[in-house]
Amino acid sequence: MEALYTVREAARILKVHEGTVRHWLMQGKLKYVKVGKSTRIRESDLKELIEEPEREPARKEGESEAKEKKKKLNLKPRPLGIMGKLTREEIYEDR
Repeated sequence: MEALYTVREAARILKVHEGTVRHWLMQGKLKYVKVGKSTRIRESDLKELIEEPEREPARKEGESEAKEKKKKLNLKPRPLGIMGKLTREEIYEDR
């Protein structure tokens, strides 16, 4: 019979927080079975997750995550300061 692990045990094996394991369960990234009201994770499903290659999003060289996020959100500089006459860059240029 295959070993079944609790969320806590699976988190310790994977060396992540319990909340991360629960998030993966909700996303469907990690499979589980219900035993009564308890959630259990099969050993084979843990091994499958461990062996799955980690996928990093393709990123252009030299482009930071913040710039990428800003591009996605299409953020534009807003006037700040007193009466809205200063931009964020002008306020923090001395730092």
